[in-house]
Amino acid sequence: MDNLYLKTSWAVIDVGTNIIKLSLANQQGKKIIYFRHENFPVFIGKNGINKNIIQKDAEIRLFEALDDCQKILKEEKILESQTFIVATSALRNANNGQEIALKIKQKYNFFIEIISGDREASFIAAGVKQGFPKIKEMVLIMDIGGGSVEFIVTNGHKVFWQKSFEIGATRLKEKYHNCEPISDLDLYRLMIFLEYELSSLREICFQYVPKYLIGTAGTFVTLAQIHLLNIGTPDIDAHGLLLSMSEFDDLYQMLINRNLEQRLQLGGLEEYRAELIVISVCLLKNVLLLTDIDKICVSEFALKEGYLQKVIFPE
Repeated sequence: MDNLYLKTSWAVIDVGTNIIKLSLANQQGKKIIYFRHENFPVFIGKNGINKNIIQKDAEIRLFEALDDCQKILKEEKILESQTFIVATSALRNANNGQEIALKIKQKYNFFIEIISGDREASFIAAGVKQGFPKIKEMVLIMDIGGGSVEFIVTNGHKVFWQKSFEIGATRLKEKYHNCEPISDLDLYRLMIFLEYELSSLREICFQYVPKYLIGTAGTFVTLAQIHLLNIGTPDIDAHGLLLSMSEFDDLYQMLINRNLEQRLQLGGLEEYRAELIVISVCLLKNVLLLTDIDKICVSEFALKEGYLQKVIFPE
């Protein structure tokens, strides 16, 4: 295994509940330099996540996406031994999750690991640290997935608290987004649920008083893209962008007051994110209210970057 870490090119595949994410990187000494990112919307949790099952049609979509990943790896001359798959909420909670993971291993010979929610939070923290190596003040990291949501309280050097909640956007949409646009009743029901479910988060933030929230990948990058397009600066990098509470509220109102067809017309919002973006921003809105945080920083670094960092440079 020691020889494996001498290789200079790597691939990491994040098998999420909604999106399969592939990132390719070169290792230069102690640095990891990413040179290609691909997203494959497959929605493996659709119609099954709250039943703890990956449906057969979702499994087919998953393997089609992994076939596409394999083609890219061959193009880029990255070997099977240099490729890692990390799987999260959908597979870890599905009754057939281990069975599907075994099929993936047998077909592609990639190393695959289904990680716990706690390990997921740890890898997210490590990914954010790569993106923001100079953090010195207390922050709250939030990662919104389809199956779970992770929170980490850190000052950049030490993690003081972390927790994974199985309240991802796909799970919540099935329960709380029953019409278009979302109704006031569903918003109220969601607020009551989250106030109870996230009581420990509120207590921790009262204790540590994070100065701002760092939101990773998916939802947060999408919000940044919509915001940057609206203010006429679409070419600015989303990573590191700061959103004030008023700027977020404008985005929130814009999204919750539109039906799906209207959201699909919004610039900066990819089609495959249009269904879940409403429940995601509602979740974020409630977290901001619970924690009394009024500033959001966007991070393009998240789980897969942290996972690859830990694989290449194990502590």
